[in-house]
Amino acid sequence: MDKKKTRLGLSKQDRDNMRLYGERKKWEQRLHAIHLANKYNKSDTEKEILSKISQWRSHAQEAATALLPCYRDLHDSYPSDSSEKMDDMTSMLTIMGIDPAFIGYSAHLGDFIE
Repeated sequence: MDKKKTRLGLSKQDRDNMRLYGERKKWEQRLHAIHLANKYNKSDTEKEILSKISQWRSHAQEAATALLPCYRDLHDSYPSDSSEKMDDMTSMLTIMGIDPAFIGYSAHLGDFIE
């Protein structure tokens, strides 16, 4: 029999190669994670997202403002039996299922806030 010690049918050199391959894979994964983190830090991804949110909110406010006269016309044509008095914008957004704060509307101020 061969004097080389074998374990599970693999020579020491094969086991060492497998161990080194595993270590190499771990280091490649770490390097990839560092590369992605560096790429994220250099990009303006967060600024882009905040800009898109601001644009979306601005367009939503414009749409709500444009719809408000139609809502008032419709709302004024029906008698109201509600004892609660909400301002028209809050009432319209609530009926539409939109949280006024979501598009930056303050019922307390009666206007959009930034």
